[in-house]
Amino acid sequence: MSGLPSNEAERWSGRIEQRVVRFATAAGLAGALALALLGPVPAHLPAIAFDSRAMYALERSAAAFLGWSAFVGLSARGFRGEVPSGFGRDGLTYQRRVEHTSDEIRTTANRDAGSLREIELRLGQAEEAHELTRQLAYSVGEQLADLRRSL
Repeated sequence: MSGLPSNEAERWSGRIEQRVVRFATAAGLAGALALALLGPVPAHLPAIAFDSRAMYALERSAAAFLGWSAFVGLSARGFRGEVPSGFGRDGLTYQRRVEHTSDEIRTTANRDAGSLREIELRLGQAEEAHELTRQLAYSVGEQLADLRRSL
């Protein structure tokens, strides 16, 4: 994949990630169903099960599947380098994704530094030209004054 352009590599990476997440979700669903069908049921059911073994199995498998789904979702984003930065009423919040690598930033900074040096050089040349123009104007002014006095 290293020979692929970056957008092509990202597309392949995204496809692989989707397949892994789909497989993990299907495995979680199968595990939750197995838990519902094969898991032990206590003799005294909790009140939330409403004295129903089927309700108990359904609630337990739903809790297991939701927990697994949260784990898969967080893991998928974690592998992309995205870690939750907060939790609130709207759910998890993530920091903005960094789009540039440090090498790209260094390259841009070096290019900008080169441009800055070029600007500074041109500014120095402009200041020298301005000083020469000022001196020339002063000299012309003195020569005109001398010419008036001689007339």
